[in-house]
Amino acid sequence: MIRFIRSFRFKTGGEVWLNLVRDMRTLLEKYTGVKWVVYFSRFGEIAKIFWTADYESLTAYAEIIDKFNKNDQAVKEYNEISDKMQEFTVHGTTYDQILTVFD
Repeated sequence: MIRFIRSFRFKTGGEVWLNLVRDMRTLLEKYTGVKWVVYFSRFGEIAKIFWTADYESLTAYAEIIDKFNKNDQAVKEYNEISDKMQEFTVHGTTYDQILTVFD
């Protein structure tokens, strides 16, 4: 199993921003078929959000992302929500990582 994590810092945005977070999670789940979990930092570097999703393997991850990127409607909806989120996101703080389970 692998875990994909995307993190970034956010500015205050209140309810509008939280609704965008929910909308993005719903969109990702709809088009990838993968459950996405969203975490917010409470201590340390506050105002940070983490999007996480688990995949069977790197191959499965690549196939799902490729399928998503080839779906014009999925990409259109993703870009619309992403563009709206930019107002509430600290530029330059997005970071992606993939973790592998250690057995």
